[in-house]
Amino acid sequence: MARRTVYGTPEEKQAKEELAALMRKVIKQQGLSQYAAARIIGVDQPKVSAIMSNRLVHFSSERLMRFLIMLGHDVEIVITPKPKSRSGRLRVVPDLG
Repeated sequence: MARRTVYGTPEEKQAKEELAALMRKVIKQQGLSQYAAARIIGVDQPKVSAIMSNRLVHFSSERLMRFLIMLGHDVEIVITPKPKSRSGRLRVVPDLG
């Protein structure tokens, strides 16, 4: 069984960090200020600041995915069989074009 932390498993923590990194990239690509991004995703500016600084303890992966959708992106969850040679894994596969 995978080791759990206050963030979940290390894979869950990594996935959340990757989602936040994608959010930061999208905000920068769209030229949004933190205030403008906050208005779009329905939170206050300090929450966007926390994401931009990778302070993610108050954000779930699901919430970050909803934010990405509100910022104009599709989020797809794909389930595939795993090879017998390794255990199952969780990963974020970005395709921002």
